Amino acid sequence: MVGRSELDQWTGYDEEEETTQGWTVQKINEFFFLTDPHDFLYYCFPDDPKWQLLTLPYDLKKFVGVPFLQEAYFKLGLRLVTEQSCILNDIDGAIETGFRIPEDYPIQMNYDLFYKREESEVDLDSRTSLNKYVIMNFEDNIWSFIVRFPVPGVYKLSIFGGHVDRDHVPWIADFRLICKKTREHCVPFPDAPWIGVGYSHEAQKAGLVDPSHKSGIIVMKPYQEIHMTFMMETILRLKVQFLHVILSEEELAEKFYSKKIVGRMDIIGKIPQHGDYLIKIFGKPKGTKGELKNICNYLICTEDPRPSGKRRKGWEVWTYLFMEWINTSWELVSTMLYDTNM
Repeated sequence: MVGRSELDQWTGYDEEEETTQGWTVQKINEFFFLTDPHDFLYYCFPDDPKWQLLTLPYDLKKFVGVPFLQEAYFKLGLRLVTEQSCILNDIDGAIETGFRIPEDYPIQMNYDLFYKREESEVDLDSRTSLNKYVIMNFEDNIWSFIVRFPVPGVYKLSIFGGHVDRDHVPWIADFRLICKKTREHCVPFPDAPWIGVGYSHEAQKAGLVDPSHKSGIIVMKPYQEIHMTFMMETILRLKVQFLHVILSEEELAEKFYSKKIVGRMDIIGKIPQHGDYLIKIFGKPKGTKGELKNICNYLICTEDPRPSGKRRKGWEVWTYLFMEWINTSWELVSTMLYDTNM
């Protein structure tokens, strides 16, 4: 399964082989040649623990619970930075999972959310747009997927990703999501932009730089004012769209507006009431043909959509980085010990 990017959305589809006359050609999958033992354990569990080739072997319980990661995850150099499990349970009616991407290889990610009716006790209206219950945020080289739920039940979250300049992107991972209790008065987000929210590669490529806000999720209080700024490296044609689940664009136009001065764009507004507000920025270099392209988005909300409503604090960031260093160092030591024993 791979993802397909068409205009403003990516969809998942299965590749089917066509029946033709000729010879069968065997193709070598080099991923399984001299595979790192730590990666190989996501696929196979040997009967004899010594063939895991790990200093600290997994037991069956740990193997069964590892994330359902695909080859592309390892080939792209991704790193799962949230819970290392294929089954995720909601916390306060929300679930978050995130992937760190390489700094020198821009990757666009996307997703599909499915409801497993046969395993759930509550029926879900088939017209429900589940993808609007997910917000995909890019910040500090991490793609985060934050999910809230319309009804309690069992869901599947499929993740896709690949280089930003490629139309066809591979399947990255699947997660089983279990929601026991939804958030009170839970509604979908105003939209599910395919490039997610946060300062994006598309904005940088278009020449919209030095944003005042890099995180795509901005938590504010009702009636609080916001002032966002961007610099323009080139002359751009820009349009800003403001969306809300209930309020119309005309009503929002009375509360938010954008303005351009030489080499700069400002977005100014005041939060009229509780809820989520999506700011979508469209643009292209002046004089070029074609329609304006969605290059950057931000979600302004009065309630943090992340689990427990807590944003990562400074000490949590340093703790995470320290644990990443410990894990990497231990894997290196384990490999050296194995080589020595061989």
